[in-house]
Formats: sequence, C-alpha cells, structure tokens
Amino acid sequence: MRPTSPLLTLILWVVCTIAVFIVLFIFIGLKVQAVIVCVVCLVIAFSSYFREIKANCSAVRKEKDFKNGDYFRSPAWKEAYLQYKELHPFEHPQERTMKDDLFRRYRSRETFLYILMYLILLVGTIAGMIYDFDKKYPFCLGVPMFGWLLIDSLNTFTGKPVRKWLKHDIDYPTLETSYQHGSMLTYKGNGFNLGTTHIHAYTPQTVYAIDYELVKSITGKMVRAVSYDNTIFDEEYKHFAVIHVRLPESGNMTQVEIELNPFQVEMILDEFARIKGSVSTQNEFTVKYDS
Repeated sequence: MRPTSPLLTLILWVVCTIAVFIVLFIFIGLKVQAVIVCVVCLVIAFSSYFREIKANCSAVRKEKDFKNGDYFRSPAWKEAYLQYKELHPFEHPQERTMKDDLFRRYRSRETFLYILMYLILLVGTIAGMIYDFDKKYPFCLGVPMFGWLLIDSLNTFTGKPVRKWLKHDIDYPTLETSYQHGSMLTYKGNGFNLGTTHIHAYTPQTVYAIDYELVKSITGKMVRAVSYDNTIFDEEYKHFAVIHVRLPESGNMTQVEIELNPFQVEMILDEFARIKGSVSTQNEFTVKYDS
C-alpha cells in the first residue's frame, strides 16, 4: 500500500526542511548553505507532489478507458499501433530446432552485460578484502550478494530454464513443429510465440508450452507500478498479455502473464482472434506500490 498521502508527504518534507534550516542557519551558522539546501529540498518536494497529483488524475482516466476499450479506439492509438505493427512485424524462429532457438534467445546482450558487471563487482570486492584485510568485514556481504547475482545471470545466459523445461515429459516433435511455424514477439527477456498447435512463451525464469485447447482467452493487463524512493514519487506502466488456462487435471483456471510492450499485447490479441475466431475484451488494470 502507499505509505502516506501526497499531501502528508509534502507536509513532512516541509517540516523536515524547516528543521534542517534552523539547525544550519541558527545553530551551525551556515547561512548560505542553509538557504541553498532548503530551496532545493522544497523544489523537490513540491515538484514531486504536483507530479503525483497529476499522475493520479491521469491514471484514473487511463484505467477507465483501458477497461472499457476506449484506450485502443482513439485515432492516435490506432495510428501509432499500425505504424509500430508495420515497422515491427511478427518474427519467426531462425534456428534449425526449437531447443537451439530458445538457447539463443536466452543468450542476450543484456544478460551478458549483467554478467560482466557482477563479475567486476565481485572481483573488486574480493580485491578490497585482500588489500585491506583488517577491515574485511564491510566486504563480507558483497561477496555472497554479487556471487549469487553472477550465478543467477550465468544460469539465465546458459539457458537453465530451457534445460529444466526439456526434462519434463513433453511431446517434443509436436511442440517443435508448432514452435518453428509460429509467430513470435520478444520484449526484454520475454518471448511470446503463437504456434500452430500451442502457445509458446518464455520469461527469464521459465518456459511455457500451452495447448490451444486449454486456452480460454487472452486478455491485456496494464500495471501501474508506483514507487517512492526516499518518499520521491515515481511511476512506470507495464503491459502484459495474460493467458487464461484451464488446467487439464483439475479443471481449475490459472493465468500466465508475459510482459510485452502495449503494441505487442494488441498484436497478440489480434492474432489470437484471427486464430481462434474470438477474443476476450475484458482488460485488467492494477496498481502496484513499491515503497
């Protein structure tokens, strides 16, 4: 939940700024520094307050339009969508086998850069411990943390989710035929492939292959991720294609969410409608707070 209201956050900033001003100006005697620091703090506080108020009003309108479908019916959206679709059409697997294609997609440049960054941080931490052995304790937490992050990135780069998925009891020839003839979109570390008999998808954590017979619908989901870094407001909108799946054993419904950009989500909905003949228009809007 949101820690405080925007107005209360602003009041707290003003009170703290006044307290800092009194300490610096009266008790320490740093008059010029006191004025500069306090002016900067007040500018940050008020700009964050008005930005959050404006963003909240915009989010209310966006939620309403997203749920009733008006979000996708505006001329501006349609024009931008058609332009994106023309410039970024569906792609098709390039490797000879499904396994090779999935392994290649996990070996992304972003993951490789993360590996280099964590390796440099780990080596630097170990070097700091060796250089200043008497004060090694501040470095002790860095070794396991950067080591774990490095191992996690290496597992992703080497395709651990693919190897884990291939160990399951799957009909590989059928899935490979469906995958190789599918239409795919990728975003960040995620992929969504509308195959001939299955929906294939992957995230940095796992790989999915879902029979069309088990898919009830695909819907769009918009998440407003709100954060307060040191009480400073910030927001980011994330978009997901949500696959609604009926489990074959129990008959219960479950969901698989794949993050894409908003145009890609619309492309998935349009293509799924073409394949299945119908598509759900019930879109979901949620707000996630990270305080």
